[in-house]
Amino acid sequence: MNGRRPIAAHGLALALGLSLASGAAGQTGPVDATRAARPLSWATVFAAPSGRTPVVPIRLAVSDDLGTGLGDRGDPAAPRTVPVDARPPPPSTVEPTRSTTPTGDASVSVDAPARGSAIFFDVVGGAERRVRPTEDTDRAFAVGTPLVALKFGVARRYRNHWELAGAMGATISLVTDEQRVNRSSLFAEAEVNRYLARGVFIGTGLSLWDLTRSDMWTPAWLLHFGIPLSRSARYAVFFIGEGRLFFKRIDDVTKNYEVWGGVQVRLRR
Repeated sequence: MNGRRPIAAHGLALALGLSLASGAAGQTGPVDATRAARPLSWATVFAAPSGRTPVVPIRLAVSDDLGTGLGDRGDPAAPRTVPVDARPPPPSTVEPTRSTTPTGDASVSVDAPARGSAIFFDVVGGAERRVRPTEDTDRAFAVGTPLVALKFGVARRYRNHWELAGAMGATISLVTDEQRVNRSSLFAEAEVNRYLARGVFIGTGLSLWDLTRSDMWTPAWLLHFGIPLSRSARYAVFFIGEGRLFFKRIDDVTKNYEVWGGVQVRLRR
């Protein structure tokens, strides 16, 4: 019994103090009638504050004392300074993928076709000028012949950007005048090509021209170039230009040559 009396006395004193504080606060501002009318109990005393009471966040100033000694903690109100490296970031050492991203083939270079074998087709048009004999006479004359040609070949490109190729083709004469020579030709060629920047290539080679006619058959010196028009993982398209100098009557270059230009399509294996 004696142990319970001090506890009850302290509880009564706490409740009376809270009631007087509520009455004093009501004298200086509006009083919440609802709360004033409620009976005071231990649940009321220890209840959580009302949701309508604004919660004011407490701002704590944090000082950075990493740069100060153990005895000097610095000014708490001073702003925190962080060292920043103003130098530009070093360049990336990863070599960019030189390939066409839609295909996802990272082994195909944008500057040149992929290393390995390829099959190519040429569709070209131009003209040749040659000294041809007149039938049933011992005379010869120079004549220019417009023509188109189809060429098929296989190429092998190596790691040093050189390429070896072999091809065969046929020319179709576009002459319609019966008084002029109208002859088509078969030819075979061996090429050596060198790839430069942006996939451009130049090359040279040896042609065997007019294989089906013994009187007009002749070797020829081949020079050509290619400029890429489009590239992908499976094929490449080039604009090509070619010229040939025939060895037969090579002393008269102005009457013994062939030139044409067109499109080459390469299918990679």
